[in-house]
Amino acid sequence: MNRTKLFSALMALMLLISVTSGALAYTPGTYEASARGLNGMVNVVVTFTEDAIASIEVKDDHIETPGVGDVAIEKIPADIIAAQSIGVDTITGVTMTSRAIINAVKDAAAQAGGGIDALSVAPAKEAAKDQELSADVVIVGANAAAGK
Repeated sequence: MNRTKLFSALMALMLLISVTSGALAYTPGTYEASARGLNGMVNVVVTFTEDAIASIEVKDDHIETPGVGDVAIEKIPADIIAAQSIGVDTITGVTMTSRAIINAVKDAAAQAGGGIDALSVAPAKEAAKDQELSADVVIVGANAAAGK
């Protein structure tokens, strides 16, 4: 086996060991944590089972921008629970609020004794599928058609 393949195999093994050694294991219970959002502190209440995040509630005492921050407050906790990971995408336009929720959940997980490294692994995304499209007219914007 050449050195490059051996090195690659060893790195893959080390990665596997590091991910599995940080497996998600929590002290079951409900934990409160907070992190700074755009306009102030965002407080969360997170409930853990022995091996999962069961629920995330963003408390109503935040002062994030009404109607704007609400998008992150509704979507980010659902994404974290679905992925069982804080490695979820933030939401454009409410990045600070998204980050606050993620960081508060991370803090709650640390309080629950969870493996933060394993929790931080981004969920695998499904590969985009090729599509064949047809159109009678194609409009190219931003002066790309003019070559400017």
